[in-house]
Amino acid sequence: MILRLLKQESNHISLHALEGKVTPTILKIKETAGKQSLLILIDSGNTRSYLATLIASEMKCKTITASPIIVASTSGHKLVSD
Repeated sequence: MILRLLKQESNHISLHALEGKVTPTILKIKETAGKQSLLILIDSGNTRSYLATLIASEMKCKTITASPIIVASTSGHKLVSD
């Protein structure tokens, strides 16, 4: 999933989650789906969960086209998912 800067408000995602840092509110789990090894970050402070498009494709996940979701990082940057 590619995120780009935007100037609108909506959902929130922590900077720690974006950077993959583990904090008291972030769980880091290693999992395997088929032959694909995954590192899953679960942040109780986030309003949404995200899966990279490439990973979804490799795992043969069924995807649907949806409107981009705008999120605000804790640093104040606005991001949008593709």
